[in-house]
Amino acid sequence: GRKRGGGGGGSLGEVGVARTFNALAALWRCLAVSGGAERDKGEKEKRENNKNNSNNNNNNNNIEEEEKDKARMRQHVHALSQWAVLLTGREAREGLAKALEAAGAILPELLPAAQLMVALNSWDSRSVDEPDYDRRLAAYRSMDRVFWGACTPFQALPLTLQCLFDLRASEDLVLRQAAAVAMEELIIAASSSEEGEEKEEEGGGNKKKEKEKEEEEE
Repeated sequence: GRKRGGGGGGSLGEVGVARTFNALAALWRCLAVSGGAERDKGEKEKRENNKNNSNNNNNNNNIEEEEKDKARMRQHVHALSQWAVLLTGREAREGLAKALEAAGAILPELLPAAQLMVALNSWDSRSVDEPDYDRRLAAYRSMDRVFWGACTPFQALPLTLQCLFDLRASEDLVLRQAAAVAMEELIIAASSSEEGEEKEEEGGGNKKKEKEKEEEEE
């Protein structure tokens, strides 16, 4: 059943990790705000350039730089996501979720997964050391095969590791069961995707053979 607590303070090292994540979250939120302002400015300049039939080389360069920045950000997020299965302390896990959410403001494709990470590591404000079961279980229920099927590996990574963490480390049977169901849905989605790819490849091969046969007959 449900067991109170289970959040834990984590090790002394995790206190430093939590502070680092909180600092990253603050930094990335600032970058998201400034980046949004820059994008708005860039869009305005682009519209003005189009009106004047000006050369768009500068705009193209800006787009390339923005894509490079996003690629670097994805690398940071990928490394950050690995902590989802390692951290045990409440503050460190909350810091990780907040950092991912802040990164999601820069990488919109990450935001839905990041918001789920926040929910899956939420705590009840009305109780001491009591998980917010409503938010956590609602988040797990939303992670069905349709959800997983629409995820990219980049989006799925932190959530998959969160499930593994709850399966391995949670003292709460309800959360372990919810994580297990979410993992089962992930496996079903992955299997369906592989079957679809195999059928697509098989269909493509058959079409190629039919075309070759038609060419031989001609």
